[in-house]
Amino acid sequence: MKVLHVLPNAGSGIETLVTSMLSCFRQHAVETHLLYLSDVVAPVDAAGREAHSLTCMSIRQDPLKTVTGYRNMVRALRPDIVHAHSMLPSLLAATGRKSGVRHVRTVHAPYPYFSARDARSVIKRHIEGKALKYTASTVVCVSNAVAKGLPWQLVEPVLTIYNGVSTGQPMPIQRNSRKLLVVAAGRLEAQKNYPRLLKAFSTLLHAVPEAQLAIAGEGSQRGMLEDMIRTLQLESHVTLLGQVADMTALYGKAALFVLSSDYEGMGMAIMEALCAGCPVASTPIESSCEIDATLGGGMIHFASDFSPGALSESMEVALREASSPDPDFTARISEVRKRLSAENCAAQYLGLYRSTNDHQKRQAT
Repeated sequence: MKVLHVLPNAGSGIETLVTSMLSCFRQHAVETHLLYLSDVVAPVDAAGREAHSLTCMSIRQDPLKTVTGYRNMVRALRPDIVHAHSMLPSLLAATGRKSGVRHVRTVHAPYPYFSARDARSVIKRHIEGKALKYTASTVVCVSNAVAKGLPWQLVEPVLTIYNGVSTGQPMPIQRNSRKLLVVAAGRLEAQKNYPRLLKAFSTLLHAVPEAQLAIAGEGSQRGMLEDMIRTLQLESHVTLLGQVADMTALYGKAALFVLSSDYEGMGMAIMEALCAGCPVASTPIESSCEIDATLGGGMIHFASDFSPGALSESMEVALREASSPDPDFTARISEVRKRLSAENCAAQYLGLYRSTNDHQKRQAT
């Protein structure tokens, strides 16, 4: 079977999800090709990631050239499945619709345009809905929270397949409670609400003055966040790390991982931190609650509301609890890694690919 994954860009949770499943796909004789709709790609070794090919096309800079290039690519590759991972890939797939190719669309987050009433959002919903129906896409949501918010204009019913993360690294050991490094990770964009985190961390320093905060990721808000760090006089306590290639090593040094987002689809960073044995504090978003429920509850420290003060309180509680020895640490993290593994996620997508491919063959006969 040959699958073409169409991704919006590199360095995102979407890329992390897809690349974490590539080795599993290869083991099951799935030939995987990656297409990024951006010419700005983080250092990616296609062979090392076990993809059969990697292509970049800048759809925002030259949409007509990208449409033509995509059609030629589909014609040359002749994939069995085109798997689109955001709205732009869905629209692109619709322009290259070809008999014999099945389409899968994964919705990774409850994007604001799903529910907003402004004209732009209404038009986006209408256009994407048309594209999905035109390609007869199977729609997958990464959590029940995302599925619940999916607008009817797109398509229903939908499947829910939880994200998975790579668990190939050695089992972590219980972290040194004397380390007071707090870590956050994700694009420096509005959705992640790092201003909330900076305010919460500023409050936390009154109780834990030796704490340090490291934020991994890049994005359009970097300048604003640098200004805010200076305004709050946090220069000696907060570091913006930029893109970090090995987050596992960073989680291993951290006393706490914090998610300050307004919304997430199924937070990859939280899942990675939990699998690395790092305690987690989060805003009370639905996807984090869903991850916690999947693990039996009590794995994530939730802020009581979305205020910086509430997030600071949850961070302080998490740091205090992390300072106590946990005799069940190894067994607990082993179970977390088992439930959140990329292998579980890949197996469900493999079943979906095979079912859609079988459906296509039946239709052809």
